[in-house]
Amino acid sequence: MGILGGQNKSRKAIEMLIGAVVGVGLFGIPFAFVQAGFWIGMIYLIVLGFVAITLAMMFAEVIMQIPGRHRMYGYVQKYFGKKWGVVAALTVMGSTWGGLVAYVLVGGEFTFALLSPYIGGSLFTYQLSFLLIGFLVALRGLAFVARTESYLVAALVTVILIIVARGAFDVDVNNYTMLSGNNVLLPYGVVLFALGGTNVIPELKDLLGRSSRKIRRAIPIGYLIIIALYAAFAFAVVGVSGADTTPESIIGLSDVLGPWILILGSVMGLLAVITSFIVLSVVLQDMIEFDFGTSRLIAWLITVSVPLVIFLSGARSFIEVMNFTGAVFGGMFGIFVIMMYLRVRERTCTSPAKCFAISKWISYAILVLFVTGILIVVLEKPFKFISESLS
Repeated sequence: MGILGGQNKSRKAIEMLIGAVVGVGLFGIPFAFVQAGFWIGMIYLIVLGFVAITLAMMFAEVIMQIPGRHRMYGYVQKYFGKKWGVVAALTVMGSTWGGLVAYVLVGGEFTFALLSPYIGGSLFTYQLSFLLIGFLVALRGLAFVARTESYLVAALVTVILIIVARGAFDVDVNNYTMLSGNNVLLPYGVVLFALGGTNVIPELKDLLGRSSRKIRRAIPIGYLIIIALYAAFAFAVVGVSGADTTPESIIGLSDVLGPWILILGSVMGLLAVITSFIVLSVVLQDMIEFDFGTSRLIAWLITVSVPLVIFLSGARSFIEVMNFTGAVFGGMFGIFVIMMYLRVRERTCTSPAKCFAISKWISYAILVLFVTGILIVVLEKPFKFISESLS
């Protein structure tokens, strides 16, 4: 009975990890691969997949060395002091706001695709309505959404597998080699965003206890399933749509596979986006309320105001939002994890058997990767503006 119980918990941990990671980022991967060149995109997925697994293992090692229940703010504060803890909290907030904006943009597109043929309206109206209604629902909390999310993710995965299986009959292998590669850097931030979910690792600890063996097994299995799912989806969408792949993937597929793909994919994608949006909103409200001591209403206003300002300021490309959020805030999150891990490694990792002890040069290489990615994305627009002004 104990063995079965342990197996069930391990399976639940893997499901929890997959549910936390798989989301709106999935839909942007095929388009990013087309922009960079399909095989270049696949290299990004493999390399950053290894980075995501390593980062999650590092974070797991960090949280297993500190008793009690904490989140990113508490862990960073423990190792580097309150000021850096605040910076880490702001990083998580920035990443969450970026994710919420991405959810609004793609959720609005799915809603527009489903309803506009019948009731009309502009894409802007659907996206703004999605944002406002979503935040009003999130004000109430809706804890049941978190309980049903795993079922919706399972349904989304099923739909993806149906699309992959159906698309296999219409794949043109030339689509994998005839892509121009106009933006070889785009998949970096998009894939990093799609693989984000390291902040669920403390939940795995709560579920599995401090058993390093179980956590070390659940993380790579979960991420390998996610990477395989993303690769299969990219192969199917790009193989069918080629250079006509749309940013959200599903709408472009309907031109080849028929309107049923649009309806099925949009409905399931919308359900996944809605639940993830609400859960993410509630989590951010909780963090602001409990970590910074605000009232629930103030936490809600802070949560809703930033995405609303970003959206009204002109953010319309969820690919660009994903790219910036993944590269900048995902990179900053990764830097904090690596720095904490290096501190733990020096203090407690006296032998490989005692903890996850990856080579220091790999840790520093990933650190350099994150710093470089942040600088490139942050400086990209000023350089582009200067070059366009001079041309």
